[in-house]
Amino acid sequence: MNNDPLRQISANSQKLAKNQQIVADYLLNNWEKALYESSITIAKKVGVSQSTVVRTVMRLGYSGFPEFQSALRARLEDRFSTIKQIDQVSIRQKGQSLEQRISQVFDQNRKNLDMALRDLDPEQTRKAADLIWKGKRVFVLGLRTGSTLAHYLGLHLSMIRANVTIFSNDYMLLENLRTLGKGDVLVVFSFVRYSRKSIEAAISAHNLGCNIVGITDLMSSPLSGLPHILFLVPVTSMHYGNSYVAASTIVDVLLSLIVAYNKKAAMKALQSMEKGFGAFQVFFEKPARLSGQNASTAESSRANPLADRKQ
Repeated sequence: MNNDPLRQISANSQKLAKNQQIVADYLLNNWEKALYESSITIAKKVGVSQSTVVRTVMRLGYSGFPEFQSALRARLEDRFSTIKQIDQVSIRQKGQSLEQRISQVFDQNRKNLDMALRDLDPEQTRKAADLIWKGKRVFVLGLRTGSTLAHYLGLHLSMIRANVTIFSNDYMLLENLRTLGKGDVLVVFSFVRYSRKSIEAAISAHNLGCNIVGITDLMSSPLSGLPHILFLVPVTSMHYGNSYVAASTIVDVLLSLIVAYNKKAAMKALQSMEKGFGAFQVFFEKPARLSGQNASTAESSRANPLADRKQ
């Protein structure tokens, strides 16, 4: 028997009975969750009996649901390898056209968003937004692929509140975080394969009494036991890395709630930022000399931007 449960499902799904195909489809697309769900839970989710779930995995060659979950755990370890992720994607895209492959990327991101929304606790989300807004200082940490999310959140937070620090590399990270304490907030992003420095920083912040908001992908993440508020988001992608569409959407939700509940203060800060943008000429503005040109002259200038330059 092939020990990869995803291969087993893909190879045998068409041979299964209708209800078993429903179970197989759920397991294929939600295998990370199935690691921690009982056969009863899965049966209720897909609308079949528990015995159907058990019979499904037995048809796939496993002695029972516990053995199937053991195979999933082994598959999770394989997922940590970017090379093996390509192998997983190739299973799902075998025989597909170009259009189907493109569509499947969009479909996967929609699934990630749907799962993130389904698992989101509104009250906990509101508390996280409140914690970030009221924190004495806010430190946003994301290393490697998480650095993009850290910059995205940190930049927007710094526009509406003071004392925001972004950490997107590990240079003197622990040294800079040693001043953390009660009243401070650390927002940390960490996803498989889990940067060791990010976890060490979160542990250090936790020990110092800092409030932690964590955004990660699995309950088995080394980050999961540390934050006061934890967001779990799926990062399944159709390439060799992770997809952060759901994670960035959580950031958007937090920013939206912060502004919604603190509109007056946020607006005042943004008005101040706009003055700074003008004073430092942050954004491009069309030169005044172009304003009187006719359309053809302007188009000519764009086509040959060096035409008027002195030699």
